Amino acid sequence: MATVTWPLSSGEARGRVGDLIYNTHRGKSYVKTHVVHQSEMTEPQIEARNITAALTVFWQELEQSERDLWNLWASQHTLDSWTGQPKRISGYNWFIKLNYYPWRFESSYHNIPLPALRSYLFENLNASWVSPNFTITWTPQNMPADYTDYVIWRIEGPYKCIRTANIKRAGTINHVREWTGTFSSAISVPGWYAIHIWWQGFTQGYMPPNHIWLECT
Repeated sequence: MATVTWPLSSGEARGRVGDLIYNTHRGKSYVKTHVVHQSEMTEPQIEARNITAALTVFWQELEQSERDLWNLWASQHTLDSWTGQPKRISGYNWFIKLNYYPWRFESSYHNIPLPALRSYLFENLNASWVSPNFTITWTPQNMPADYTDYVIWRIEGPYKCIRTANIKRAGTINHVREWTGTFSSAISVPGWYAIHIWWQGFTQGYMPPNHIWLECT
């Protein structure tokens, strides 16, 4: 960055000209080179970008009547924001959201939203740990033969004590399509863990994550 006097033959210049950016700060005019910042994306970010790009192409290839069904779905369903307040999203965004995991795990997608067949209830949810594995059991509800939903298991920890659970700090450990009523995985480091249960599917749209704390010592 260089300080300039009478930039561009004027008392003051602001903005970009070619690869140069002119500005004034605290009464001094300066010019600096325009730099395009490039940040490296992580593998999950690259994967998410590629999936979204593929699904966007599929959305563009839908018949107008199919897009109308997604827009109708969007007008009838809301999505809870991080504050817990319901918000509206577009038919395109519902198409991306509800097809993300089917495309990621099975390279398939649905061109129309499926009807609401059932709701999943985590009844009798329980967690236990016998080194080195933790096991979660529950009573699955309302399971027709043609269901297409996914349950995503994410784990957060280890921590020294129970704290406020945050799924953003958790990493995915598995996805389950078959609702057997039990899930098990290994833990190598002792401590407190928050086990997040995240449902993604076509029945009611989307359910915010549930979680259960488990002490592994």
